Amino acid sequence: MLKNILEIEGVGSVTKSTQKGVNGGKPRPVVASCASTCANASHGTPCGPPHCPGMCTGNGGWVNY
Repeated sequence: MLKNILEIEGVGSVTKSTQKGVNGGKPRPVVASCASTCANASHGTPCGPPHCPGMCTGNGGWVNY
């Protein structure tokens, strides 16, 4: 993102706090892991991040797709 900002005409330098202001300064959402989701979940509950989705087995375990 910094490279894109610096390509704007008239921009000389950008501080870290200014960069946060440009993208809203919001942290990325944290997706719960299957281990934490399935600890007390019923069979069939979806779990895991988008790159490694899974399904709870109902006994604290899970199966990745």
